[in-house]
Amino acid sequence: MKKITTICIISLLLLISGAGYFINSKLPNITKQQTLLMLNNIGFERVTLSNFEFRINTTRFKNIALDPENFSTIEKLEIKYSPISLLFKKQLNSITITGLNLTGELLKNGDILIAGWNVDKIHPHLQNKNLKTINIQNSQISLLTENHGGIAINYDLQTRTQEKQTEFQAHISTQQKQISFIANAKGYINANGTWQTDIAIEEGKFKFPLIKASRINGWINILDTKQSQPRIISELRAGGSTIYGLPWQNLSATIEGTQRRYQIFSNMKSTGFKGIELNLNLQHQDEQTKISGQLYTEKFETLTSYLKLINLKPFTDKHKKQLTKLTDVNIAFKIQKPDIIFYVKDTAQNININGKFNINAKN
Repeated sequence: MKKITTICIISLLLLISGAGYFINSKLPNITKQQTLLMLNNIGFERVTLSNFEFRINTTRFKNIALDPENFSTIEKLEIKYSPISLLFKKQLNSITITGLNLTGELLKNGDILIAGWNVDKIHPHLQNKNLKTINIQNSQISLLTENHGGIAINYDLQTRTQEKQTEFQAHISTQQKQISFIANAKGYINANGTWQTDIAIEEGKFKFPLIKASRINGWINILDTKQSQPRIISELRAGGSTIYGLPWQNLSATIEGTQRRYQIFSNMKSTGFKGIELNLNLQHQDEQTKISGQLYTEKFETLTSYLKLINLKPFTDKHKKQLTKLTDVNIAFKIQKPDIIFYVKDTAQNININGKFNINAKN
């Protein structure tokens, strides 16, 4: 009886040792394969995995190169799993990525190119029944632009796979000299590649040579059905803004369209001068931009005083004699570079005046 017990114990120990050896010899290779598969499925096809630390239920990779030139990298990637589920089902519990730092370029047409990242590979393959959650933290996208230098965007992202789609949420921020904002995003990607995201801008500002705005908030919705370019709808507000040196307040804007064909409708009120409102419309199509609008003033004299802030005098002496005492004046205009062409009329329609001036020629 003692011999049988001893044999059973030795057999059990051998079995456990053999199973342990088998698991430890197989799991590192499986975790590496599954990590490569996951990174491939979210668009990274040229990954180099070398430095990793294996444990029975966790594997950590460090200093991952996402492209041959090392422009895009991952500082640390941690996978958690059940050894049995991973061995027999190839199933992972979660992946945490720290420092997913991407480097790329923002092109004139609005396209973004990221080193090592093929965006077209994300949509059909992101959903993976063998991986429930991905957490990305302390990460950054660095973009080089032709007109505005470098832009660095910080972000955290979490994804969770549901029955028919992968849902995600993110926190995004940037702090640059020309542009800064804080925003939250949420959305989904389904199995056929359709994706949608809603972005809530909590606070933002931008400053460019001819236009700047501050205290910006609002929302942006982006929908991509894979049948055409992603469609964008947005409503934004800014507490203060400056256009061509003129101060405005309570700006609101609606944006509709796609990356290459869109319209922007905006409305704002003058700062420091009562009774002046500006409606501005921008249409962009086939790399051509058309800008038009309407300027309303309760009193024409107020408008001329307002324009003196930037030493702008678009009206001739003859115009001033006709317009000085007018009230409720509407000025329709359109920009045909380098000129602004305008048409003036009052509510009573007693005055009809056409003219043009060069915005850069301030008298």
